[in-house]
Amino acid sequence: TLFVVGDHVTLGTAVHNNTDEPLDAVVTLDAEGVTLDGDKNQVVTVPAQQAAFVSWTAVVQDVERVDLVFRTRAGQYSDATRPPQATLAGGGLPVYKYEVPETVGTSGQLLDGGAVVESISLPITLAMN
Repeated sequence: TLFVVGDHVTLGTAVHNNTDEPLDAVVTLDAEGVTLDGDKNQVVTVPAQQAAFVSWTAVVQDVERVDLVFRTRAGQYSDATRPPQATLAGGGLPVYKYEVPETVGTSGQLLDGGAVVESISLPITLAMN
């Protein structure tokens, strides 16, 4: 699994209740490398012996990796997990830029000396540092 800078994504986790009573759970997404569209905390009621899916929408930032930790607390119970698809050390997910490297070469010969100027046009969205 990977992300591309600027992706609009839905991130989610399943919360399982293996008890015989319904549980009110606070589910938190600790996220680095994305901007969440809403609150990082959500409350969900999970029926006894069932599961609930909790999701967040987010935008991927211009970073090298995204790190996600899903945490759940319901009374005396708590748990946390990282995405099982994580491929980077520490459980991160890579972020790529949507770009195509390009190399252009020009050659020629100046027969009478002097100079020649070759201009290039860069996209207006390119950040110049």
